[in-house]
Amino acid sequence: MSISIALLRPLATTIERLGVGGSEFMRAVGIDDTTGPDTFVPGSRVEIALQQLGRRIGNPAIGIAIAHESPFASLGSFDYVIWASRTLRDAMSRYVRLYAFIARGVSLRMEERDGVAHLALHAPRGRATVLPDITIGITVARARAASVDLPIRAVTFRHSVSDVAPYVDFFGVTPSFDHTDDSLSFDAKALGCVLPTADAQTASLLEANMLRAIAGQRSTDPLLEQVKAALARGIQDEPTLSDLASMVGQSSRALQRQLRQRGTSHRQLLDTVRRDLALELLADKTNSTAVVAHALGFATPQAFYRAFTRWTGTTTAAWRAAKQP
Repeated sequence: MSISIALLRPLATTIERLGVGGSEFMRAVGIDDTTGPDTFVPGSRVEIALQQLGRRIGNPAIGIAIAHESPFASLGSFDYVIWASRTLRDAMSRYVRLYAFIARGVSLRMEERDGVAHLALHAPRGRATVLPDITIGITVARARAASVDLPIRAVTFRHSVSDVAPYVDFFGVTPSFDHTDDSLSFDAKALGCVLPTADAQTASLLEANMLRAIAGQRSTDPLLEQVKAALARGIQDEPTLSDLASMVGQSSRALQRQLRQRGTSHRQLLDTVRRDLALELLADKTNSTAVVAHALGFATPQAFYRAFTRWTGTTTAAWRAAKQP
């Protein structure tokens, strides 16, 4: 398992709220100001650093403390894309689809059985303690912050604890430890709750960017896909070569040389990413072409229309009409 810097930086901010050193945590996991935005850190290293902090403050349930002290939006765009969904069911579906944006080698699964919703965290090896606490704890904390009535049926963890009190206080039920999985079970009727933070347009745009970033993790050419993922994240600002080089942790000259060796360039890749995102966003008919143009960093809708015709040989209206069932 490995954890994205997209999660670790916000965690460091929350750790500061607990009265311990967020900067110390970042040093412990090997992150500094030069670390690239696409960096993933081994989960074992993160676990050890968090456990050490827990011992320092005398709180072995530091993951639950972090979940409690982590306000809405503290996880940045990942929080927004999940909790801008229309209903809790939509939010949980996005949570499952996009979890790879913040963690590799581990997955979330969601299912409903006999009126109960089960959200389970699946990791191939080991028994992490703090990270499952954070994942399940933040899920509950966010639902409560959104005023969702979440009747919890059960909470399970694969790890063991010496003191269950912090868990009972937080969840309102006594979790089962030394279990076969890390999971949260609650009444499925809660899934229909409409979220007060709903913003379908924002959620759709952010999800498209994150899916592109996730796809960039599955590459036969890591550099090209790293560059594409970085471009997708910063697409609204139309990153320059210098911006892009900084995002992937290289000098402009070195990156330009490596792209040239691969028969492409910063501008060509920017065009490719914009085209692919345009097709994804236009496939959702709730997105107007003006919104898509803005999301892709075009100065005007007209500039987007011209680019789209160049990419596809047709207009946005004709392309959408051809996609009608």
